[in-house]
Amino acid sequence: MLTIKTTSQLVAEALRDLIVRGDIALGERLQVRELADRLGVSSTPVREALNRLIAEGLVTSVPHTGIFVSDPTENELRDLFQARLCLELCMATMAKDHVTPEQIGTLRHLAGISGSRDFRREGFEEMTFHRYFAQIAGNSHLARVREQVNSLLRVYFVKYISGAGPEAQAQHAREEEAICHALESGDLADLEQAIKVHTRAMERIVLQAYAAERG
Repeated sequence: MLTIKTTSQLVAEALRDLIVRGDIALGERLQVRELADRLGVSSTPVREALNRLIAEGLVTSVPHTGIFVSDPTENELRDLFQARLCLELCMATMAKDHVTPEQIGTLRHLAGISGSRDFRREGFEEMTFHRYFAQIAGNSHLARVREQVNSLLRVYFVKYISGAGPEAQAQHAREEEAICHALESGDLADLEQAIKVHTRAMERIVLQAYAAERG
């Protein structure tokens, strides 16, 4: 079925892309009129889009002050990674029960290219390994919650993991391949362990880079 996106949905996608790529900085104040001029739309869809991003946690509204791109603390980042891990472990059980060989093939392809992708140039809506894994699980509500949790984390993936160097990126791809292998074998314990290893490795890279940047 053809889905037609509203202007506010398109504006929200554009703003996510700008934030993820670093064109709009973490902590930056967002002015509705400036964003409307920048995107070539009226103020109304921008306000609606910002409300969407506030609900996702990517943007924060501070009473009597303004609207800002969220800039989480180290502890908040840890909480986000913990939430992401819990969601992906839950999805692992669902995915294992009905994954097809074709889906594993697609997932393996996404794992193979993940280390070399330039997410600064790609749109926020581009298919990724973990987004496809969520689709395989087959629970749209769970996938939607995961997208909300991952919305802010993706800023850090692009900022730190994409620039972590060839060795770290190759290891990132190997960890995702291990998830594919465990999913293909149908061993839930192995699958859960592979997800834990991968998530904790990403968390370590992000938190180390975050601490180094913030002094």
